[in-house]
Amino acid sequence: MRIILEGLTGTGKSHTLSALQRLHLAPSLIVPEEETFGDLMAELATAPLEPEVLVRRLRTVCDGLPRDRSQGFILERFHLSYFALVPAWSFYEAIDAELAELGISIVLLTLPEEALETRSFRREEHDGADWQNLAAHYGSSDKAMVALQTSRARRLEALKYTRLRHSVIDTGDKDWDRYAKAIAANEG
Repeated sequence: MRIILEGLTGTGKSHTLSALQRLHLAPSLIVPEEETFGDLMAELATAPLEPEVLVRRLRTVCDGLPRDRSQGFILERFHLSYFALVPAWSFYEAIDAELAELGISIVLLTLPEEALETRSFRREEHDGADWQNLAAHYGSSDKAMVALQTSRARRLEALKYTRLRHSVIDTGDKDWDRYAKAIAANEG
């Protein structure tokens, strides 16, 4: 298994990853989003990042990946999340080609549109609070919802450009074990 586990906040990346681990389906190397994505949102709030900076961040992670195809790994978020924020595929094209050569695939977790508010914006596990302060970041609750809808759409759009094999899983019913088993079956 050599995958990028992608998705908007609240789609269940952490739950799916936990299910993969609990069911002993995950490889030993997991690169968490703190290493692949970090504080990019906060950084973009202060100043736009130059394309070279974005590519350098992706390159640093990519250079650290095992080249031996027998060694599996999961990247939690990667270039689709960057594309969702800075949607110019030309910035990511070379990285995407390299990832394809390494035999990496993408699993994009997604939500039904009607679940965005309760799963991505006002998260149920945070008692419906805007725990990421998205309204403040974007200027209002309405603008935060538009940003989430746009981010979701851009990730799906990026699948049209990528060379990586990919699958999309709707996590609306929160059946984490089923998603983990489907990922393992598809990647095995």
